[in-house]
Amino acid sequence: MKWTTATALLLALSAAGVGAAVVATREPMPPAEMLASVRSRMGRPLFDSAEALRELDAALEGRGGRLTLQLERDLLRTRADLYADIGSLDRAREDVERLIASHEAEALPDRDPLVQRLALEAVQLQSEDGDLLPAFQRIEQLTTERPENAEAWLLKGDLAEKIARQGLTAEEPGLDQLLERAGTDLTATQFSRVRELIESLVSRDARDPDIEELEVQLAGVFEITQEAELRWLLENVDAPRAWFSEARAAYSQSLGAALTPHAVVRLADSLVRAGQLDLAIKLQTIARHAPSVAHDPESAMSFLHALATGQRVAEVNALVRGWDWEQDTPAEFYRFAGEFLFESGDLQALPYVAEG
Repeated sequence: MKWTTATALLLALSAAGVGAAVVATREPMPPAEMLASVRSRMGRPLFDSAEALRELDAALEGRGGRLTLQLERDLLRTRADLYADIGSLDRAREDVERLIASHEAEALPDRDPLVQRLALEAVQLQSEDGDLLPAFQRIEQLTTERPENAEAWLLKGDLAEKIARQGLTAEEPGLDQLLERAGTDLTATQFSRVRELIESLVSRDARDPDIEELEVQLAGVFEITQEAELRWLLENVDAPRAWFSEARAAYSQSLGAALTPHAVVRLADSLVRAGQLDLAIKLQTIARHAPSVAHDPESAMSFLHALATGQRVAEVNALVRGWDWEQDTPAEFYRFAGEFLFESGDLQALPYVAEG
């Protein structure tokens, strides 16, 4: 038989056609196998998320066979995680909402904690997707319905702080917008001082007696020709201030529901920004009687910053000497503690930092 280019091409096309027919007529993989296949591939360097999503879509549509309720939930959970990983937060939230509806339909008492966790996840996704006010309204409803849920209060505080910083509209600017506008016509030195004053102004309670003095100091930085900018800043501090106050209240509620390191850190840091340093240190000192807080690196870092701000050298020394350096400790803790002790002249505790 004489081979020609045409013959080879014909055979190649024929083979391709046969192969295509096989692919086209291949039975869909059963949903359970499809899920296992996707999960086994997730996290690999060349993982194709688009292909995995197509496979999960097909499984959820029942192409490979009938779905059990649990299998459907597992598929939705995996697809939601995939959507979140690729930044499709709205699609991820849709699947989380389907999971919530699925569990709520059973109305089983033991499912309530799971439904609450899913609801918090949906709020978090909504917030990350930029829908701040609807997300806050939903978390507000959750804390009203479940006031014992410490995580819900913590998320409410985080959302309030996010709104305080980012703002909601041009008519209700946040701290970021205030700082952006304030820095337009200022020197670097002026802006550094203005930033410090504005952050202090918006972080304090509206009844704080030091607000008037801070406003006077802010006015002293601006030139006479910048009076309009100063007036705009002072007229727009109320909205972010109210949101920061909302955050502090939520963190307090979270701490009341459960003593957790995250709640201690959030509340203490917000108190420091609000000019209530002594109260923040007192809170952390008391909270550190709980082992979960005392051995938490994030809590220790927050406490260290508060003590250093208050120039409490002896207490920094005690914290450093008593810290368990065997546990995982952020490099920032070493650096900050070492620099503070050196600059304050307390060299006796430095070996503890060096050995750590």
